[in-house]
Amino acid sequence: MGTYSSDLATLRGRARAGDVVRPAACAAQIQLLREAVRLAVGVNLPDAYAAFLAECNGFSVAGLHVLGVDADITSDESPLAPAGFAGCLATNVARERTRRTALVPARLLVVAADRDHVWGMKEEGSFWKVEALTHREVRRYPDGTAMMRSIARGEVDA
Repeated sequence: MGTYSSDLATLRGRARAGDVVRPAACAAQIQLLREAVRLAVGVNLPDAYAAFLAECNGFSVAGLHVLGVDADITSDESPLAPAGFAGCLATNVARERTRRTALVPARLLVVAADRDHVWGMKEEGSFWKVEALTHREVRRYPDGTAMMRSIARGEVDA
């Protein structure tokens, strides 16, 4: 039984028609993602997120999206969902290029999003919920596991 098994069981129970909860990513996919993140964004993929992917390769439930290793999550209105993680990396790289001229906080490796917020890791290793439009930091999590468990449980309004 994995770290997120009970949280994912709850998530699957909340899923409705049109929602997507994907099976685990394989180790090779996760390793490729680790390398891509390191090269494209310059940070290490959070271990908690890699562990989550080993149990669930992303989901889209009730407007909340956790990015998997590829581009198969396509439901709802999140601009991040159709792009998958590759699009998310491109967004992070583009944001980094404009950071010096815009009011963008420290680089954030986005792993989840809904219409109003994103969840991710800052380059120094802290985990946050951030308002998508204003980039205001809403909540700091004690670690990556706490953030991923909160997302999987649907506790995203706190």
